[in-house]
Amino acid sequence: EPRAMRVTQLGDTRKNVLWGLLGSSSRLDRWETLMEDSGRSSASRFGKTLRGDEQARLDAITPRVALKCDGIVHSVHTSADKKMLATGDSSGNVSLWRTRDASLIRTISCSGPVYRVDLSFDKSQVLSCCDSGDAKVWDTCTGEELINLECGAPVSCGAISKDKALVVTGDIRGSARVWDTLTGEVLLAVSCGARIRSIDLSGDARVFVTGDNNRCATVWDSATGQAVRTITCTHEVYSVRLSDDQRLLATGDAMCKAKIWDVTTGKLKQTMDCGGWVYSVYFSGDGTMLATGDQGKTVRLWNVATGQLLYKLDCESDAYSVDLSADKSVLCVGDGAGNVCLWETATGTAKVTMECGPSDVFFIDMTESIIATAGPGKYVKLFDTEKGRLLHTCETKGLAFACDLGVAPLLASGDSSGVATLWNTDTGAVERVITVLDKGGPVFSVKLSSNNKLLVTGDVKGNACVWDVLSGMLLHKMGDGVTVRSVDLTDDEQMLVTGTRDGRTVLWDIPTGRVVRTMQCGGQVYSVDMSGDGKLVATGDQHKMATIWEVETGRVVQ
Repeated sequence: EPRAMRVTQLGDTRKNVLWGLLGSSSRLDRWETLMEDSGRSSASRFGKTLRGDEQARLDAITPRVALKCDGIVHSVHTSADKKMLATGDSSGNVSLWRTRDASLIRTISCSGPVYRVDLSFDKSQVLSCCDSGDAKVWDTCTGEELINLECGAPVSCGAISKDKALVVTGDIRGSARVWDTLTGEVLLAVSCGARIRSIDLSGDARVFVTGDNNRCATVWDSATGQAVRTITCTHEVYSVRLSDDQRLLATGDAMCKAKIWDVTTGKLKQTMDCGGWVYSVYFSGDGTMLATGDQGKTVRLWNVATGQLLYKLDCESDAYSVDLSADKSVLCVGDGAGNVCLWETATGTAKVTMECGPSDVFFIDMTESIIATAGPGKYVKLFDTEKGRLLHTCETKGLAFACDLGVAPLLASGDSSGVATLWNTDTGAVERVITVLDKGGPVFSVKLSSNNKLLVTGDVKGNACVWDVLSGMLLHKMGDGVTVRSVDLTDDEQMLVTGTRDGRTVLWDIPTGRVVRTMQCGGQVYSVDMSGDGKLVATGDQHKMATIWEVETGRVVQ
C-alpha cells in the first residue's frame, strides 16, 4: 500500500480536483481549487510533505475567505451553524460577518481593544471582553448593548453559556467571575493569583477552565468555585480549551507546546511542538482534531488521538486566534496583521479580501436641500438632495446610530460612545457635544424641537432625556430602564413619545414626567413619529409592521 498518493484530475475548465491518501489512514481526501485567470492550474499550491512516521501535512491551503480588519485580530469565533463570524481587534471593534460571502453585517464599537469575542449558540448575542475593564453582551441583530459587566481590570478572556444565562470572565489581576446576564450580578468569583490568559466554559456551564501566568490550567466548579482539577504546566498558559465531552483539556503555552490532558486524571496524553508561543487552541466538535495558532505565523491541525500533524497553514503574521467548526470543515484564523481568513480544511478556494468597515446606514433624515445619513461607521454624511453630491462627512466618536436635521444650519447625531453631537450643516463643524451616558453606550435616537431650542435623546439605558441646546443642560429625564430605540416630540414641546426594546410605545407628559398612554406593539419599536398636533403617532417595529395610533384612545387607526 502506498504511504501517500497524489492524483490531479481536471474536470471542467475551471476546477482542479486533487485527491490524496494520507499515510495509512485509508482515507481519501479531496481538495478543490479554482483555476488561475490564465487558465493555469493552481494545484501546485498543494504541496505534500511526508515524514518517516507517516505523518503527512498539507503545506499550503488557499484560504476560502480573507477579511481585513483595522488592527490586530485578537479573537475570532464562528457561530454553531457556520453562518456568522465574530472578530475582535485592537482598534476596539467587534465585527460580525456572513461567512457565505464575506459581507460585513455590522461593526460594534467598544471602549478599548477587544481581547475576546464569543458568540452565543444561537448567534443572537455576542460577548466582548475589553481592555477598558468591561465585558459586554450585545444583540447581534441590532448592535444594541444588552448588559455591561464591570470587571474593574482589563478583561483578557470570557465566554457565554449555551443558554445565554451565564458569562464567565477572566482579567489581568487574576480574578475569574461567573455573572448572571439578566441582572449583571456576580454569582461567583475565584482568584488564580496571576493574570488569566484564557478561559473556557463547558457546554452545560457546570465547569469552566482558566489558564494563567502561574503556569496553571485549572478546572473550576461553576456553582461552588471549587478547583476540580489543577494542572501544572512548565510555562505560562496562553490558551485553554475543553473538548465538548469535557474529558480532554488542551493547553497552549509559552514553550511553543500544545498539550492535551485527561481532565479526570490530570494525565498528559499528547505533546505537540508548534512554531512559537501558542496563542490559541481549539477542539473540533467530535474531539478528534485540534487547531493551534502560534507566534510563528502558523496554524496547525492535529490528530488528537495520535498527536500527528495533519496540516500546516501559513499566516501573514502571528496567529492570535483560531476557531474550528464542529464538523471540522471550516477553520477560522485571526492574525496580527489584521487578517481574518476562513479555510476549508479539505478544500481550497479563491481568496477574497475585504476592508473591515461598518456597512450599515442606521438612519436617514431629509429636508428640501439636504439628506443626512447616520452611518456607515463612525460618520454622519450630508448630501445635496438635488444632485446627490456629498457636502460634508462628520466623524462621530462612536458608531453613528441616529441623526436629525433641525432648522438650518443645525444637525443632531447620536452614537455608540454615549454622546449626542450638534453640528453646523453649512461647515460640518461641531457646535456642541452633550454627554448622555457618562460610561458610554449607544444613543439610539435624537430629535430637535421645531425651534432648535430643545434636543431629545433616547439611549440604551432606557432614558428619554430633554436637553437645552444652547447650554447643554439636562431639563427632563423620563424612562423605566428599558432601552429606548426612538423618540419624537410634539410641536408644542409638551409631549414626548418613545419606542422601546420590549415593544411599547409610550407617551410622556414632559413637564411632569408622567406616562400619558402606553401602546403595545408586536416587537421592538425601531421608529416613532408624532403628528404635529399630537393626535396621531406612527410606529415601525421589529415584525415589519407600520401602525398608526390615536393618541387620545390608544386605538389602532391603520
